[in-house]
Amino acid sequence: MTVEQLQAWLNKHMQDKNYQYRDLTYEEFHAKALHASANMLEANKAKVLKVCAHYGIPSDSSLIVDCRFMAQTNLFALCKLLGYNEMSEHEYTWMDGTVHTTHESICNSFFVRKDPTLSSFKAFALAYIDKTERLLLVPRGGFKSTMDMADCVQWVCNFPEVTIMILTGVLGLAEDFVKEIKGHFTLEDAGDEFLGIFAPKKNKKAYKARTMRDGTPSLFQVLFAEHCIPMDDGKAYEYQTPAVS
Repeated sequence: MTVEQLQAWLNKHMQDKNYQYRDLTYEEFHAKALHASANMLEANKAKVLKVCAHYGIPSDSSLIVDCRFMAQTNLFALCKLLGYNEMSEHEYTWMDGTVHTTHESICNSFFVRKDPTLSSFKAFALAYIDKTERLLLVPRGGFKSTMDMADCVQWVCNFPEVTIMILTGVLGLAEDFVKEIKGHFTLEDAGDEFLGIFAPKKNKKAYKARTMRDGTPSLFQVLFAEHCIPMDDGKAYEYQTPAVS
């Protein structure tokens, strides 16, 4: 996805059938996005604006806060931003006559709907009144793990202090799971033109957003630069966001 395609991505996913804020006017949506942005630490906000400006998104653009809020609150849209383009909004009719979308319904109806306007995970948990236990029964190859990994990424982007434990039947699968989640936040080494962009100049190391399969930089990492880490940072099968206060 290119910077020029970001607005189209935002507009499209505003209309997702199960998106929690689909019925808001743009003014109401933007007000919520600004409220969520106000919860950021000033240092993290400055970093995001600097990185966005380097990649061609003006620091005074409403697109930054709007796109961040969309990724924080619409799991299906986040899947697309992360490069999971196999996710589909194809509609089908179930045996009881109800109409569903293949992956959008699961992303935005089954998984927890987050609220980044709340200041912390604790505040969100205290206000939360929906289901606390869920079971997803989807056939093999239905992208359950993909959606779950995107959900973990979304939790981090909403509440950096959150702790997530990955449990699977075999250790290797859990390690692969964590490795892919961490990969969404892991930068690539870069030349001097990126010196001081993702890391302070005094580090004398330059990093850039990871290259996606279509050859474009990860706009997820650009928009959420405060969560990004260098390659080989920390333990291989753990991830800790530097955005934690």
